Parts: sequence; C-alpha cells; structure tokens
Amino acid sequence: MKYQIYYHEINDYIRIEKMIGQSPVVVVPSHINEKEVKEIGKYCFSKDVDYTKYQHTNQIENGTTLSLNYIEEVILPSTIQSIQACAFYNCKNLRKIKCESTIELASDVFMNCTSLTEIEVPSFNEAKPLLKQISWSVLVKCAQGSLFFPEYYEVYNEIGPAHIFGINIEGEGYRMRQSFDSSGFRIDEYDQCFNKLSVEEKEEVVCKVVYYRMLIESKEIYETYLLQHQKTFSKLLTKDTIDYFSSYLDIETLDFIIERATKLKDSEFVTKCIAIKRKKHKKKTYDFEDFI
Repeated sequence: MKYQIYYHEINDYIRIEKMIGQSPVVVVPSHINEKEVKEIGKYCFSKDVDYTKYQHTNQIENGTTLSLNYIEEVILPSTIQSIQACAFYNCKNLRKIKCESTIELASDVFMNCTSLTEIEVPSFNEAKPLLKQISWSVLVKCAQGSLFFPEYYEVYNEIGPAHIFGINIEGEGYRMRQSFDSSGFRIDEYDQCFNKLSVEEKEEVVCKVVYYRMLIESKEIYETYLLQHQKTFSKLLTKDTIDYFSSYLDIETLDFIIERATKLKDSEFVTKCIAIKRKKHKKKTYDFEDFI
C-alpha cells in the first residue's frame, strides 16, 4: 500500500502526525528513513491538525486523509511504543486494531470509537492498556485464542450538597478487565467473574463469554451454563465450531440449528448438523455374544 506520511523526526525515532492513503485498512510502517516509528501523534487519525509543517514522504495520487469515519482497521508495527492523546478520537467506523507489542496510551485514545469491537495482540498480556480505555464490548484475539469482554458503565451519583459526585461502576465487564497482575493476564481471575456475570448480564452476552472461553479450555462452570442455554448458545456456532461443541447439544437444539442454517442457505453447515444428529440417533448394534 502507498501512503503519504507526515512525521516528526525526534532524535533517533519517528512520530507519525498524519497519514494520507487509499484504503480504510491502515498499515502503519515500522520505519521511515531507516528510523523506527515509535509514536502515533495527538489526533493523528482524528480531526484535522496543521500537519503541513511536518516533513512528509513522497506524495501519492488520489489519496484520502486517513481519519475519522474513513478508517476501519489499523495495523500497528512492533516498533510502536506509545500513542498520544485522542489519536483515534471520533473514528466511529474503526472496527479492529492490531498491535504487535505493549503500547503506552495517553488519555482518550479511543474516545467515541464505539465500533471498535476487535483487538488482536500477540498475547493477552498486551491487551491490558487497550482494555483500560474500551468500556464497550470487545473481543480480544491472540495466539492462545480469543476472549470476550462485555461492556460496563460508569454512573455518576451526587453524594453531597456541594455537587460532589461519586462514580459507581456497573457491569462485571469492568472486573474482567482487571484480570492482570505483574506477571501478566490471569485467566483464573477472569473465570472468577463468571458466576456474577451469568446472573447480571443478558443471556446472549453470557453465551458469548462461554463460547470463546470454551474454545480455549472447557470448564465445568461454562459447560453447565451451555447445557442450560443451548438454543441461545447455538446461534454463535458455525460450520467450523459445530463439531467441537456437538457433545453438548441435544436433538432439539440441532433441529433448531438445521432450520436456521437452511434459512441462511448454508448447505455445508446443514450437512454437518444432520451428520451429528444421525450419530446421536444411532442405535447400538448387538453381536450374538451379547445374548450369551
């Protein structure tokens, strides 16, 4: 991809201030002029700033300012160490961000980026600073698998006559985002949030947590919930994951999946479900020795 990049050269590294490109999928370079790109500047992908005062790479034809509602996905190189304030402010169509390292974030980096529902990182450890700034529901993907973090809310309540307010956080998604210590991400702490989550959240949200967690590892608390909410859970299944979860599904749920897949004209999915249903229906055959 071709880009026209406005940048600030700071000692031995580069800070990107603005990018002009031809695609809503933005790939940030790791080097400019043989120097590492280590920072994303303030409002870089947000509102227009006076970037003409900065150096820039070669001009490109038919380029668009990569900002606000235009960008949909951003891929950051491993050289990036920090992102300055409001870098993605109001990027309302930004759906995914991919990082290759742990990044220090200034304030309000993803403010109003409510379509940002997917983060891809090398491991869950690198997700910590990103999750701190994303209060809405988000899926974190890495080499170990994927985990779903439900949204949470900050409610301000007046607690004194002098307009003194206290913050009340609602939603177990907040506590799930605290599942880190000095060693990194603690999946056991993530699991400890489930009992309360399963009572407070909508069934569709809880099923999403169960679905991704069980693709990493089956645990009794998740299996029990799945068995009790099969129909809602089944809406998350695809032809690629149906075999993995087939042992938890009864005939009625399989019929529901077959009907749904038929309406979607997904013949491969229908065929897989019918095969699983036949195996569950298959009667035991007897040899002559069974009657002796």
